[in-house]
Amino acid sequence: MGPTASGKTSVAIDIARSLPKVELVSVDAFAVYKGMDIGTAKPERPQLNDLFFHMIDLVEPSADYSAGLFKKEAERVISEIESRKNIPLLVGGSAMYLSSIVEGMEFPGTWPDIRRDLEEELDKNGPLGLYKMLEEKDPAASAKMEPTNGRRIVRALEVILGSGKKFSSYGPGFGSYQPNCFRQIGIQLEMEIMDKNIEQRVHIQLERGLVEEVSWLLDQPQALARAPKNAIGYSEIADYLQGKMTLEAAVGEIIVRTKRFARRQLRWWRRDPRILWIDGSDLKEVSLTVRETILECCGLIKL
Repeated sequence: MGPTASGKTSVAIDIARSLPKVELVSVDAFAVYKGMDIGTAKPERPQLNDLFFHMIDLVEPSADYSAGLFKKEAERVISEIESRKNIPLLVGGSAMYLSSIVEGMEFPGTWPDIRRDLEEELDKNGPLGLYKMLEEKDPAASAKMEPTNGRRIVRALEVILGSGKKFSSYGPGFGSYQPNCFRQIGIQLEMEIMDKNIEQRVHIQLERGLVEEVSWLLDQPQALARAPKNAIGYSEIADYLQGKMTLEAAVGEIIVRTKRFARRQLRWWRRDPRILWIDGSDLKEVSLTVRETILECCGLIKL
């Protein structure tokens, strides 16, 4: 794991090529959507032709998807990899999706009518009022969420209002850090380097055709689901295409939001004492460390 633009996917691909018994499992909340390729920084197709890379392109971007659905499918995939006597290497930066697997979290049901009302309030007045409601109803849950993360706040309130139970009461919860069967390696960078990588990646995505990708998605018969519609990069370019802002302003907003997201990722993970953090300034050294960890843990793999 690691913040966005830290190089974790390229490291994982390098390892999978050098250790053929390794199969990759994407842990990215938006890589599951078909057609969302450039903005999610999916590996390009030639990179995937000779690899097993699971949990990519699962659903149409018009479909709703959740951490609960991801957990169910990812656990099935991991089980199948292990049945082949291979090693699943999870790679990605979606903290809740990763925690759903590592922590074995229990996910509550859904209450669509309640969710719809909360989303209407979110669209009308923003997340802060809903966050205050969450603080009153479940302080433990609100303490682990950003006040601006409308999607998570809505989900927590949906569960509280629908089930009558606190959102923080489900599963072991975040922050328990119980022993498990996973070895976790985090890639860390100096903030200046991380920010520079983010800026470079956004401009590369534009060169690869991000504007055209978003335009194609907007032209599809079925509207984008809420999560893809609000994804970083996609919502800003959509605003540009709809004449709501200039391209320069959209690019600037993408960079700002991505930097904020990277910092949220780090705040989430730095609380976890089980993660081995390694310097990401030399990705060859990162690859060696991850490779050595796999070889140490898994006697099935031979050099």
